[in-house]
Amino acid sequence: MIGFASHALTPAAIKTVVTAFANSPFKSRNGSIGINLHVDAGPNSIMNFATNQTWGALSRARQLPEVTNLGTATFDSKGNLTSYNWTAFDAIKNALGGFKSTGRTAIFRYAVSAHQISTASNSGVARAIPGSDFIVSLAKIGLPPTTNQEAGTFMHELGHNLGLQHGGGDGVNNKPNYISVMNYSFQFPGLTRGGVANIYDYSNVALNTLDETNLDETTGVGAAASGVATSHWLPPAGGNPGAFVAVADASKPIDWNGNGVLADKNFAFDVNGDDALSPPPTTTLTPFDDWKNLKLKGGSIGAGGEAQQPMVSTIIEMTPEDIKLVLPVDLAPPTTTAVVTPAPNAAGWNRTDVTVTLTATDDISGVARTEYDLDGAGSSVVTGPIPITTEGIHTLQFHSIDRSQNVESTKQIVVSIDKTPPEAVITYDPKAHEIVVTGRDALSGVNPGSIPPVSVTPENWTDFGSDAAEKRTYLISDRADNTLAFDDEGEVRR
Repeated sequence: MIGFASHALTPAAIKTVVTAFANSPFKSRNGSIGINLHVDAGPNSIMNFATNQTWGALSRARQLPEVTNLGTATFDSKGNLTSYNWTAFDAIKNALGGFKSTGRTAIFRYAVSAHQISTASNSGVARAIPGSDFIVSLAKIGLPPTTNQEAGTFMHELGHNLGLQHGGGDGVNNKPNYISVMNYSFQFPGLTRGGVANIYDYSNVALNTLDETNLDETTGVGAAASGVATSHWLPPAGGNPGAFVAVADASKPIDWNGNGVLADKNFAFDVNGDDALSPPPTTTLTPFDDWKNLKLKGGSIGAGGEAQQPMVSTIIEMTPEDIKLVLPVDLAPPTTTAVVTPAPNAAGWNRTDVTVTLTATDDISGVARTEYDLDGAGSSVVTGPIPITTEGIHTLQFHSIDRSQNVESTKQIVVSIDKTPPEAVITYDPKAHEIVVTGRDALSGVNPGSIPPVSVTPENWTDFGSDAAEKRTYLISDRADNTLAFDDEGEVRR
């Protein structure tokens, strides 16, 4: 491998890719497993990561003066980059004392880690598929870019030189059944296997074919994807933006249409997000085993000398806008809150009809579905506030599911409604010569004990005025704040 100019990749990024090649399942003709990838990034760069030996005097890489916009490009009417002209690149490569002078042309690929391709924001470009030249250009992605962004882009563009397209064996991008750094969904976040994230690798197995006109959510993309996360497209819905959302285990059922259910079959859906392209895309998504199909020869490599490569290359590479569409792995379930209107009183009771509003939030993939079960009647999908109108003690259970298929643990609230005022129980205490008033309520209940009158008004009992009497008014309240007011003349007010 060749050296990089300014914006040199970090040793950690290079080591990530070197390790991926060394640990690959690639089998050579002599039966050895893995590939020894040598990256000459200058005299101080590491040649052997096992010993940390540097290239030293063996290096033929050189640092170049800063060039903000490397080369020229063409753009379509919408400002999208369509092609790149390699004239400026060749001037660097073929300059006296440059790469061509080293004599490595037939055995080393040549790459420049540049600030920017022309005025475009794309992460890089490969000259041909397969080929022997490529550019990494991450200034518009991040300054400085992260180690993962460097490793993912370096391996991605090198993959093009090794004969890999964005769909492995074809150019169909973002296929959920093609889990490789060549796929935009994994170029920057990397792969996740067995719960370990940020793995930068090519695909090592061909998974199941996906027919977008006849999907089955119960099968995933094949047993070989066990423990491997994948990503699929979901258009804007329910307040969620369109995005590629991650699923933790691609071998298990996948909610392709994002409705929170994993049982839909025989339906059509755009799972790789390319329905808006023209011409209309293929609906059959073909898997691919990258390592098994690498082309180690290409461009000038193995050509017996300098081979003519194209001077203009078509550009379809990742941009900052593409990166925003790829959501990180989401392992946390959504959170649902319940609001009861009107709010219950201090004793936890309502005395009118109530509505319960369930609101769910999710920090990454977005909420797909919220379900509830009122009094064990069975699960229903939340479509708005839930009315509860009958008297009694009601149990409302609920949970939400996000678009990455994380299911929230079931929550529960109790709604207690008592609309009926209490009753009065009147007795006479012969020992005290007193009337005793108590309350009775079948639902929320009343405070125990006798109830004193709220007002006492002296009255004459007879027309002669020889006897005295009192008019007493009582007020009885239950725990739901329903009240009964009455007096000893029989007038009742509720």
